[in-house]
Amino acid sequence: MAAWEEDEYYSKYNYGYTNSNGFVFLQCCIAGPSHLVLDYMRAYVSNPPYTTIQATGDYTTSGSVLFPEFWVGKDEDGNGIYDDWELPLAEKFCPTFKLHHQTEWIAPEPVEIMTHTMYWKEFNFNLQPIADYSIGSTENYNYSHYQAPMFLPPGSWVLAHFEWAGLNGNDPTSWISAYQYERNNNVYRHTIYAHFFKEYSKIIIQYWIFYPYNDGWNNHEGDWEHINVHLNSQNPSTASIQEIDFYFHHKVLSLTSGYQIQNGTHPVVYVAGSCAGIDWPETCRAGNASGGSYPSAGTWFNVSIMGYDEKVNGFGPTIPYTAFIDGNLNDGRGIVILPEPDKIDYWDNPEMSWLKAEVAFGHLAVDSPWDWQPFAEVGNHAVGGPYHNPGWNRIGDVKDAYHDYNP
Repeated sequence: MAAWEEDEYYSKYNYGYTNSNGFVFLQCCIAGPSHLVLDYMRAYVSNPPYTTIQATGDYTTSGSVLFPEFWVGKDEDGNGIYDDWELPLAEKFCPTFKLHHQTEWIAPEPVEIMTHTMYWKEFNFNLQPIADYSIGSTENYNYSHYQAPMFLPPGSWVLAHFEWAGLNGNDPTSWISAYQYERNNNVYRHTIYAHFFKEYSKIIIQYWIFYPYNDGWNNHEGDWEHINVHLNSQNPSTASIQEIDFYFHHKVLSLTSGYQIQNGTHPVVYVAGSCAGIDWPETCRAGNASGGSYPSAGTWFNVSIMGYDEKVNGFGPTIPYTAFIDGNLNDGRGIVILPEPDKIDYWDNPEMSWLKAEVAFGHLAVDSPWDWQPFAEVGNHAVGGPYHNPGWNRIGDVKDAYHDYNP
């Protein structure tokens, strides 16, 4: 049932109706100045939820009665975007990836590539790790309720995490070796996670990318990266890119032009990369897969909180956007739509528990240069999932997380 609301000072009566095409026709008897009526008018429906896809701005008048027109569609996840258009939009603007290294590259993977076993790391009162132990398989278990401790209780406490290359995996060389079979066989289909939200009149697609590890200067297991694609419409037939946010390490570069596009609508993402070793620190001990998302190849200066430079060359394989489009919404691979975590029934969908749970995606901390410094954050800790990333539902610069990059 369709209805509408407006400032009560200007209206005494309201009603409306829908037609079979999803259009809502609203009319009112005006009690105030007629030019203010449309400013305050809003279309809404309830049970099930819908969203206003389009307000045409066209109306007819007969005396003091206006007939504006709205087009509404089902929006069960409540993000303001028509549900049936989310996958077509995600496919239309899905990025292509150019990887950094010829042999030691990492590709966007589904979270299922991590072990199905969750571990708890136990600490003592001095915050020294005591032991790792398994809490069992999470493959068909709803663990969405897990939350990290808000404070450190006296005595021992635990923190949940996954593992990539085996328990206590602390060596990037072993990660490279463990991933070699996946490089050769692509057992876990290339996967990208698309999340939608609205920012004023813009439609934002956040493409979240999961890599099993980061062996750049700041080594760590489990690596979530993302880009934001800003659109001017939610209609797949008319939507076009207005801006793209490229995130790398603790930086963001927002571009309205100057990025590369494949086949008219697919951004090209250059996946970093190795420490260039030009500035401090003098020795980088660089790997070849830091995972950052860049708009082009080149040497990118001062990209890290530790001040190093990064080389991005794109000499590795290209993963085209077509690799993610499989038309299967139920396999958890290819393009996966991520709704808001509170919109998921985890008892019916335990395989999505990872999205809400406060779980580290990898061994909690591994050896990295300078990690011996007290109170220094050198990026060697496994990260949480997208929902627990400060960039979730945010664009551009994100306070205390991502800072505008000045080329």
